[in-house]
Amino acid sequence: MSMMLSCNKPNIKETDLCYWAGFIDGEGSVKLYKHPKKNSLGKVYDCYVPKIEVTNTDILLIEQMIKTFQTGYIYLDKPRKTVTGNDCKPIARWIVSYQNAYKVAKVVFPYLREINKKRVAGEIINYYETRVGKPRIK
Repeated sequence: MSMMLSCNKPNIKETDLCYWAGFIDGEGSVKLYKHPKKNSLGKVYDCYVPKIEVTNTDILLIEQMIKTFQTGYIYLDKPRKTVTGNDCKPIARWIVSYQNAYKVAKVVFPYLREINKKRVAGEIINYYETRVGKPRIK
């Protein structure tokens, strides 16, 4: 019997989490961007932006990620041209960022195998769980 885990509201089977973690390992990217941001008083501080993206030409598969995790959005890239001038397949991207990236990282972390993606997913989790003034995560 599969264990059920929660990301936002849905229950996700452990076998599905393994599948999607593998998909993130193979077709995705896990990033924690740092950039300077100025507040209303003019003080500059570091702003961190966690982001998980998965790119594929199978739009139905990308739509299934939204259904599974109940978060994110799909961005459709325009089809590129091949060397011979033909159109390539359109590319779909599933994108989650900020607290939603944290929630996804938290549930797929144990199943990620790619070393760098697992390291960055851990950094995202650590950032949200240890920072001063912890965020209100719903």
